[in-house]
Amino acid sequence: MTGTVEQWLPVVHTTRPLNKGTILGAKDLALIETDVRKINQAYFTDRAELFNRRLKRTLRSKKIITAQALSKHLLVRKGDHVVIEAKNGSMMVRMNGTALEDGEQGKQINVRNTRSGRVVRAYVSRVGVVSVTP
Repeated sequence: MTGTVEQWLPVVHTTRPLNKGTILGAKDLALIETDVRKINQAYFTDRAELFNRRLKRTLRSKKIITAQALSKHLLVRKGDHVVIEAKNGSMMVRMNGTALEDGEQGKQINVRNTRSGRVVRAYVSRVGVVSVTP
């Protein structure tokens, strides 16, 4: 007696054809029950994880979105105006700056302080915000 093993889970698929460079939103994504044992790449089971992510290749309608189809999740892009935060104990200082590199969350990048012109190394903490303290 032989059999096959299947494991069905809701997996994120495209709802329509999407072009390279598309920023993903709710209308672009659907959960479809899929046998995940047949998927040989990293996949997603939560649509919210993909909101505001950029596609690095064109995808057909009802196509599984894999990690390989996505650009890095950059929270800061080179040239963006950012807020530089510095914390010392209970005191927080904020100043304006310009990102000199792209960065995803947790990455340390160079940022130019707008007022002093000084370049500092700071960690990307969220969209448009970097911190000189990890």
